[in-house]
Amino acid sequence: QWRYAMDNVLFVPPESFDPPPRVDSAIVRMVPLAVPPALDVVRYGAIVQVAFSQRRKILRNTLGRWLDEQGFSGEFDLQRRAEEVPVSEYVALAQATQA
Repeated sequence: QWRYAMDNVLFVPPESFDPPPRVDSAIVRMVPLAVPPALDVVRYGAIVQVAFSQRRKILRNTLGRWLDEQGFSGEFDLQRRAEEVPVSEYVALAQATQA
């Protein structure tokens, strides 16, 4: 998602499927960005992998340790779950830690 402009096109309710799932669905449009953000893709992948490594855990317990090991001293709210963080914040974190 970090290389695309994301756009919700259509909401798809559960009853549109058989059997209906317990989640809502959507059709999205993904348009490649003319100039994607400059970042170390390997570092970005590592951050995302660590953040999502333990389901439903607060980032302080996963990403916080990793950031400490990397010597990161910047600002990042670790009191959230991985799925609550927008993609743009993961991109900014990857850019901040690659310096």
